[in-house]
Amino acid sequence: MSASTPGVPPPTHSQAPPRRSRQPRLVPFLATGAILGFALGGLLSLLNQPAVGTLEAQRLRSFSEGSLVAYLGLLGAGVGLLLAGLAYLWADRRS
Repeated sequence: MSASTPGVPPPTHSQAPPRRSRQPRLVPFLATGAILGFALGGLLSLLNQPAVGTLEAQRLRSFSEGSLVAYLGLLGAGVGLLLAGLAYLWADRRS
């Protein structure tokens, strides 16, 4: 005699759950790209200061250091968004 409950089929171990591929999510890709791009752009603006007395320094004198960080940060965020979108498309095709 079997020790199983009447009316309940015995468990089968041959049925494995189907493998699901994980789809990448767009918003985290884009947010990460924008944040990293802004940080890189802002850092570049702080590290790339023109020498005092040059023509470029005279032209940039009308901008504050904070506005230069913001402008280059936003430019970096745009580039980061573009690259993150391309990375998302690549990851989506692979999944």
